[in-house]
Amino acid sequence: MRFPFANASVEVLRVGPDENAYAVTCNAQVSHVISGERTICSGYELAMGSIMVRAASAGAMGDIHLLLPGGGQCDMRGVPGRSYALLDTPRMRIAMRPAESVFRLRNATANGRYLRDVRINGTFVHQMHIRVDEDDVVLTAEWTHDKAVLTVTDDSGRATRTNDATVSVTGADWTVTVAARPVYGFVVGATRARIDFEVRPRVRVDRNAGGILGEAYGRGKITRGCMDAYPAYGNFTSACECEGALVGLLSDYEVDVQTWSWRRDPSTRSALPSVAAQ
Repeated sequence: MRFPFANASVEVLRVGPDENAYAVTCNAQVSHVISGERTICSGYELAMGSIMVRAASAGAMGDIHLLLPGGGQCDMRGVPGRSYALLDTPRMRIAMRPAESVFRLRNATANGRYLRDVRINGTFVHQMHIRVDEDDVVLTAEWTHDKAVLTVTDDSGRATRTNDATVSVTGADWTVTVAARPVYGFVVGATRARIDFEVRPRVRVDRNAGGILGEAYGRGKITRGCMDAYPAYGNFTSACECEGALVGLLSDYEVDVQTWSWRRDPSTRSALPSVAAQ
């Protein structure tokens, strides 16, 4: 299925012939396909349905684990309902909007820790707003008929439900792959469906690229920031805001997706903190 835009192509892609097979990544380098419940990659347990993020790419999965270029990583919570600039370049802009949900992890590994039974209040990417040149597309994760699906809305307001597929938005310089996945272990909250995504450059990245991921590319080195320290038991609320991996604060990256105006002029932000990742 294709969605026509003047300067971008949006295509629905099946991950594989097996509808239960999903692409995952180990250490942001080796991508492969699994069809079981989960796989373990060097201490990180990736639930079935995680989107692959390759070494030259960036992206996010789960509650929200940002995967930075070259294998860097940080966790962010954000404020539900607000939009955050991921990429700001002359020909592509990307923002994401989180939503809050409570979920339960049992006998799982997360951020290098083994969790026996933890109830987590976290946030997930619920919506992404992408502008390619002058074309806008909004992708929203929804839960319908007991599965996660994507709804794609174009400039005219026309919405198309993709029926549990992966959507790729391609411009001249970047490709964004977006997948709707369930919130595993969902208990209660604003969303039972989440978005995992990959952002991949098609040309050499401009060091002046803005946004959380754009700036990470521009540094030319691996950056690691705050990662939530989940307990083995009990209740936990995610708190990291990618400290140590951002220039300034996460709130500095808030953006109005209608005008693409930033909450704070990026040129006024302080330098990248030298504090070690949490």
